[in-house]
Amino acid sequence: MGNAKRRVSAKRKRQFLVNGSTIKHSKNSSATSTNASSSKNKIPAAFDEEIAEYQRKPLTGNRIIDMEVLLNLFLQLCCPRCFEEGILLSEDSTHGLCSNFVIRCKHCDFYSGFSSSKKTLNCPEVNTRFVYGMRQIRKGFSAGFKLCGTLNLPRLSKTGYTNHEKELMSVISEDSELSMQKAASELLVLHPTKNKIVECGISVDGTWQRRGYSSMNGCVAALSVDTGKVVDIEI
Repeated sequence: MGNAKRRVSAKRKRQFLVNGSTIKHSKNSSATSTNASSSKNKIPAAFDEEIAEYQRKPLTGNRIIDMEVLLNLFLQLCCPRCFEEGILLSEDSTHGLCSNFVIRCKHCDFYSGFSSSKKTLNCPEVNTRFVYGMRQIRKGFSAGFKLCGTLNLPRLSKTGYTNHEKELMSVISEDSELSMQKAASELLVLHPTKNKIVECGISVDGTWQRRGYSSMNGCVAALSVDTGKVVDIEI
């Protein structure tokens, strides 16, 4: 009797064996789900990086672009109303180098307008920059007219060009007066006096519109020796 009990208690417990194919399948499914989840996480992360990069370096300034390239691009865009491809771009009017465009959908009545340049006081910024740039390189209307013709750009009229020159002259004169007043105030700080009349050293320099001695237009500037800034000018 005692021997029988010992034999029963001596029996080993049978181990439970799992099917090998089940283990492999579970491993494969878990690996697949892991890869899928990681790829899903990478896609939004990539978009977030692109958006952050755009916010750090937004597109600014002006570009020269071929209109045929722009037309083909708009044809590939979808209408925001009917979601069909085929947006038509047309030029409604021009104001110097600035163009007013209209986009229309081929499939519905959607349309919208926009300008190729920002406007300040109803004046396109690109026109002001163009005239100011020509003045910076000491060129006038004729040179600007030839440049626009060579680049196949719309042109400013003679009247429009002259009006921009007058507006720039007014703004530049006002800005130069403020700059000279600021330079004079700095001299008062360096040489304080009771009557606000400063005796200081200056250097005088002049220039002419054209080379030689036949030009009737010129200017003379007085520069402070202490600060090196212009304190007075005469044209």
